[in-house]
Amino acid sequence: MTRSWAKAFGEIIDGGGDISRKRAGEIACPALLITGEQDFIAPPTAVSELAGAMQKAEFIEAKGATHMVHHDSPDWLAKMIVDWLAKR
Repeated sequence: MTRSWAKAFGEIIDGGGDISRKRAGEIACPALLITGEQDFIAPPTAVSELAGAMQKAEFIEAKGATHMVHHDSPDWLAKMIVDWLAKR
């Protein structure tokens, strides 16, 4: 697991952080993309662009949160996920 994670992270770095924009339009399943307002690892602008490139993605920005939305705003995150799933 660690080796595959390290390899994937290396590929992200080598690719300038662009891991899926080229093929994002091929993703046809519903997806919820959430990032924190203060996330410097997956910044809101990049995640929003990725969601826009996907066929059925929804983007939500967690106000005041960092990359660790699950830690910064766990109740808010749970509600966003439950609400999104309820629409399916």
